[in-house]
Amino acid sequence: LIQGVVIPYSIDDFYETFLGNEAKYPREKFMVEKQKAENIESTKWHDTGDGFTLGRVYDYYNPNPAPMGPPMAQAKTEYTLQRYNRCGIQICCTTTVSGVPMSDCFVIENRILLEQTTDDAITIKVDCGLRFVKRTMFQKLIQVTSKGGIKKTWLDYIEWIKSCS
Repeated sequence: LIQGVVIPYSIDDFYETFLGNEAKYPREKFMVEKQKAENIESTKWHDTGDGFTLGRVYDYYNPNPAPMGPPMAQAKTEYTLQRYNRCGIQICCTTTVSGVPMSDCFVIENRILLEQTTDDAITIKVDCGLRFVKRTMFQKLIQVTSKGGIKKTWLDYIEWIKSCS
């Protein structure tokens, strides 16, 4: 989906600035400012039980660009984060949407890889997938519209990150 975007942070600085529980620019700030999300509730990062993986959950309402359904859609995103010392970070997130026609047919899955490429720069790669959990005759339409929206969201997030530095 997105590859090779370089931003001027070390892994440690990026984590502290954007990802940590006490981040100066947490994802919630992006969600409110750029996505116009509302009623965001999130948990703190916590150990998921294996001593290596952190987890957190966001519940929120996001603007719904779909021609059908309410103007704001309820969404839940579950994140896992694995940090490989100063080499990199892997973040996986699974998003479910409710209250929009056919939103119960699929789950959005993203994987974000942050790799330390120099002492003061990291490279970002974002992969995206839709997992259909129910059959629908609108599968192709959902894939096309969802992937376009997901790509735009991640590109907007990367630009927002760059503007914070």
